[in-house]
Amino acid sequence: MVAMTGRLIRSAADWAAVFRDRISELGLSHLEVDHIAGLPDGYTNKIVNAKKRPGARTIERYCDALAIAIRPEVDAERETIMRDQWNSRR
Repeated sequence: MVAMTGRLIRSAADWAAVFRDRISELGLSHLEVDHIAGLPDGYTNKIVNAKKRPGARTIERYCDALAIAIRPEVDAERETIMRDQWNSRR
């Protein structure tokens, strides 16, 4: 079983890795996931191979189809980078 908890998602490539790992864990084919998520045939293959970037609605469909929940968490690395911009706006 692949650990799904504690993984920060910062990019489309990170989403692709999460979806790829979960699909493998469930033993589903890409075509099966396409059908479960209500997406066109071949779409999952494009997402997990980084040929296509998922939008918000597509991410929601994959999360529903693969039983993935999203838990907001502060990204400490990004927070450090952004802190100067936040402070300059005060």
